[in-house]
Amino acid sequence: MGWSSANRIFNPIARALQDAHVPAESRRKILGDLIDGLQDGDWDTEDESLEDFLDDPAIVSAFADHGVHLSDRRCCRAALADDPRAQLLSMRSDEVDEAEMVRALDAFVGAPYHERARLLALLAAMTPGAVLAPAPDADEPGWALLFLTIGGQQCTWHISPPDAGLFAHVEHVPAIDPRAQWDGHTTEEKYQRIAAHTAELAQRCEIARNR
Repeated sequence: MGWSSANRIFNPIARALQDAHVPAESRRKILGDLIDGLQDGDWDTEDESLEDFLDDPAIVSAFADHGVHLSDRRCCRAALADDPRAQLLSMRSDEVDEAEMVRALDAFVGAPYHERARLLALLAAMTPGAVLAPAPDADEPGWALLFLTIGGQQCTWHISPPDAGLFAHVEHVPAIDPRAQWDGHTTEEKYQRIAAHTAELAQRCEIARNR
Protein backbone atom coordinates (compact mmCIF):
# COMPACT_ATOMS: atom_id res chain seq x y z
CA MET A 1 0.00 0.00 0.00
CA GLY A 2 1.34 3.45 -0.90
CA TRP A 3 2.63 5.75 1.80
CA SER A 4 -0.50 7.96 1.78
CA SER A 5 -3.21 5.74 0.36
CA ALA A 6 -4.31 4.48 3.79
CA ASN A 7 -4.71 8.06 5.03
CA ARG A 8 -7.12 8.65 2.14
CA ILE A 9 -9.16 5.70 3.37
CA PHE A 10 -9.06 6.45 7.09
CA ASN A 11 -9.64 10.21 7.14
CA PRO A 12 -12.95 10.33 5.20
CA ILE A 13 -14.40 7.49 7.28
CA ALA A 14 -13.37 9.19 10.53
CA ARG A 15 -14.91 12.48 9.36
CA ALA A 16 -18.12 10.73 8.37
CA LEU A 17 -18.43 9.15 11.80
CA GLN A 18 -17.91 12.55 13.42
CA ASP A 19 -20.47 14.22 11.14
CA ALA A 20 -22.98 11.47 11.93
CA HIS A 21 -22.42 12.08 15.67
CA VAL A 22 -21.58 8.44 16.28
CA PRO A 23 -20.98 7.95 20.04
CA ALA A 24 -17.37 8.17 21.18
CA GLU A 25 -17.04 4.54 22.24
CA SER A 26 -18.46 3.38 18.91
CA ARG A 27 -16.09 5.66 16.99
CA ARG A 28 -13.20 4.24 18.98
CA LYS A 29 -14.21 0.64 18.23
CA ILE A 30 -15.02 1.14 14.53
CA LEU A 31 -11.91 3.15 13.79
CA GLY A 32 -9.79 0.84 15.91
CA ASP A 33 -10.81 -2.07 13.73
CA LEU A 34 -10.07 0.01 10.64
CA ILE A 35 -6.63 0.99 11.96
CA ASP A 36 -5.88 -2.66 12.64
CA GLY A 37 -6.79 -3.63 9.08
CA LEU A 38 -4.81 -0.79 7.54
CA GLN A 39 -1.78 -1.65 9.64
CA ASP A 40 -1.92 -5.16 8.21
CA GLY A 41 -1.35 -3.46 4.87
CA ASP A 42 1.83 -1.80 6.12
CA TRP A 43 0.31 1.60 6.86
CA ASP A 44 3.31 3.57 8.03
CA THR A 45 1.91 7.12 8.06
CA GLU A 46 -0.69 6.67 10.80
CA ASP A 47 0.76 9.60 12.69
CA GLU A 48 -0.33 11.95 9.91
CA SER A 49 -3.96 10.95 10.33
CA LEU A 50 -3.58 11.05 14.10
CA GLU A 51 -2.34 14.63 13.81
CA ASP A 52 -5.52 15.54 11.92
CA PHE A 53 -7.78 14.24 14.70
CA LEU A 54 -6.09 15.43 17.90
CA ASP A 55 -9.28 17.26 18.85
CA ASP A 56 -11.22 13.98 19.09
CA PRO A 57 -10.23 11.94 22.19
CA ALA A 58 -12.08 8.87 20.91
CA ILE A 59 -10.02 8.77 17.72
CA VAL A 60 -6.82 9.53 19.62
CA SER A 61 -7.64 6.59 21.89
CA ALA A 62 -8.29 4.34 18.91
CA PHE A 63 -4.79 5.07 17.62
CA ALA A 64 -3.32 4.59 21.10
CA ASP A 65 -5.04 1.20 21.35
CA HIS A 66 -2.96 0.16 18.35
CA GLY A 67 0.33 1.65 19.48
CA VAL A 68 0.21 4.82 17.42
CA HIS A 69 1.49 8.01 19.07
CA LEU A 70 3.07 11.25 17.97
CA SER A 71 6.75 11.52 18.76
CA ASP A 72 6.14 14.33 21.27
CA ARG A 73 3.15 12.56 22.85
CA ARG A 74 0.83 15.50 22.26
CA CYS A 75 -1.77 12.90 21.42
CA CYS A 76 -1.66 11.48 24.95
CA ARG A 77 -1.97 14.88 26.55
CA ALA A 78 -4.91 15.78 24.27
CA ALA A 79 -6.76 12.59 25.16
CA LEU A 80 -6.12 13.09 28.87
CA ALA A 81 -6.90 16.81 29.04
CA ASP A 82 -9.72 16.22 31.52
CA ASP A 83 -7.64 13.90 33.74
CA PRO A 84 -4.61 15.82 35.10
CA ARG A 85 -3.36 12.83 37.09
CA ALA A 86 -3.33 10.54 34.06
CA GLN A 87 -1.81 13.34 32.01
CA LEU A 88 1.11 13.59 34.43
CA LEU A 89 1.61 9.83 34.37
CA SER A 90 1.73 9.85 30.57
CA MET A 91 4.42 12.53 30.67
CA ARG A 92 6.79 10.69 33.01
CA SER A 93 9.04 9.33 30.29
CA ASP A 94 8.46 12.09 27.75
CA GLU A 95 10.68 15.03 26.96
CA VAL A 96 8.54 18.03 27.87
CA ASP A 97 9.61 21.58 28.52
CA GLU A 98 9.43 22.99 32.02
CA ALA A 99 6.54 25.34 31.24
CA GLU A 100 4.32 22.51 30.10
CA MET A 101 5.13 20.41 33.14
CA VAL A 102 4.35 23.36 35.41
CA ARG A 103 0.98 23.85 33.71
CA ALA A 104 0.15 20.17 34.21
CA LEU A 105 1.21 20.28 37.85
CA ASP A 106 -0.87 23.40 38.46
CA ALA A 107 -3.90 21.67 36.98
CA PHE A 108 -3.30 18.57 39.09
CA VAL A 109 -2.82 20.48 42.33
CA GLY A 110 -5.45 23.12 41.62
CA ALA A 111 -8.34 20.81 40.73
CA PRO A 112 -9.17 19.61 44.27
CA TYR A 113 -8.70 23.12 45.67
CA HIS A 114 -11.16 24.49 43.13
CA GLU A 115 -13.66 21.81 44.13
CA ARG A 116 -13.13 22.76 47.78
CA ALA A 117 -13.64 26.44 46.93
CA ARG A 118 -17.00 25.72 45.33
CA LEU A 119 -18.19 23.98 48.48
CA LEU A 120 -16.86 26.78 50.68
CA ALA A 121 -18.70 29.33 48.53
CA LEU A 122 -21.92 27.44 49.19
CA LEU A 123 -21.17 27.18 52.92
CA ALA A 124 -20.41 30.91 53.06
CA ALA A 125 -23.76 31.69 51.45
CA MET A 126 -25.45 29.62 54.19
CA THR A 127 -23.47 31.13 57.07
CA PRO A 128 -24.47 34.55 58.45
CA GLY A 129 -21.58 36.94 59.04
CA ALA A 130 -19.18 35.43 56.51
CA VAL A 131 -16.39 37.80 55.45
CA LEU A 132 -13.46 37.67 53.06
CA ALA A 133 -10.25 39.60 53.75
CA PRO A 134 -6.78 39.83 52.20
CA ALA A 135 -4.51 37.07 53.49
CA PRO A 136 -1.60 38.72 55.34
CA ASP A 137 0.44 35.51 55.38
CA ALA A 138 0.38 34.86 51.60
CA ASP A 139 3.58 35.18 49.59
CA GLU A 140 1.69 36.09 46.40
CA PRO A 141 -0.85 38.89 45.86
CA GLY A 142 -4.53 38.15 45.47
CA TRP A 143 -4.88 35.47 48.15
CA ALA A 144 -7.70 35.91 50.64
CA LEU A 145 -8.92 34.45 53.93
CA LEU A 146 -12.50 33.33 54.34
CA PHE A 147 -13.84 33.76 57.88
CA LEU A 148 -16.89 31.75 58.93
CA THR A 149 -18.48 31.32 62.33
CA ILE A 150 -19.56 27.69 62.65
CA GLY A 151 -21.17 26.51 65.85
CA GLY A 152 -20.21 29.77 67.48
CA GLN A 153 -16.49 29.31 66.67
CA GLN A 154 -14.22 30.74 64.04
CA CYS A 155 -13.12 28.70 61.02
CA THR A 156 -10.91 30.06 58.24
CA TRP A 157 -9.71 28.98 54.81
CA HIS A 158 -7.28 30.43 52.29
CA ILE A 159 -8.85 31.27 48.94
CA SER A 160 -6.64 31.40 45.84
CA PRO A 161 -6.88 34.24 43.28
CA PRO A 162 -8.42 32.01 40.56
CA ASP A 163 -11.24 31.07 42.94
CA ALA A 164 -11.97 34.60 44.19
CA GLY A 165 -14.86 35.03 41.77
CA LEU A 166 -16.78 32.29 43.55
CA PHE A 167 -17.03 34.53 46.62
CA ALA A 168 -18.53 37.65 45.08
CA HIS A 169 -21.55 37.19 47.36
CA VAL A 170 -19.39 37.32 50.51
CA GLU A 171 -18.72 40.67 52.19
CA HIS A 172 -15.17 41.82 51.43
CA VAL A 173 -13.44 43.60 54.29
CA PRO A 174 -9.92 44.96 54.93
CA ALA A 175 -7.44 42.86 56.87
CA ILE A 176 -7.81 45.17 59.88
CA ASP A 177 -11.55 44.52 60.19
CA PRO A 178 -12.35 43.07 63.65
CA ARG A 179 -14.31 40.26 61.98
CA ALA A 180 -11.21 39.20 60.05
CA GLN A 181 -8.86 38.54 62.95
CA TRP A 182 -7.57 34.98 63.21
CA ASP A 183 -8.13 33.51 66.70
CA GLY A 184 -5.07 31.25 66.47
CA HIS A 185 -6.86 27.96 65.75
CA THR A 186 -4.93 25.22 63.97
CA THR A 187 -6.22 23.22 61.03
CA GLU A 188 -6.88 20.27 63.36
CA GLU A 189 -8.81 22.48 65.76
CA LYS A 190 -10.83 23.91 62.89
CA TYR A 191 -12.05 20.49 61.82
CA GLN A 192 -12.69 19.49 65.41
CA ARG A 193 -14.99 22.50 65.67
CA ILE A 194 -16.72 21.52 62.45
CA ALA A 195 -17.11 17.91 63.60
CA ALA A 196 -18.63 19.02 66.91
CA HIS A 197 -21.12 21.29 65.17
CA THR A 198 -21.97 18.58 62.64
CA ALA A 199 -22.70 16.17 65.48
CA GLU A 200 -24.91 18.76 67.14
CA LEU A 201 -26.87 19.36 63.93
CA ALA A 202 -27.21 15.62 63.36
CA GLN A 203 -28.64 15.20 66.86
CA ARG A 204 -31.17 17.95 66.21
CA CYS A 205 -32.23 16.24 62.99
CA GLU A 206 -32.61 12.93 64.80
CA ILE A 207 -34.79 14.53 67.48
CA ALA A 208 -36.94 16.23 64.84
CA ARG A 209 -37.45 12.93 62.97
CA ASN A 210 -38.57 11.16 66.13
CA ARG A 211 -41.20 13.71 67.06
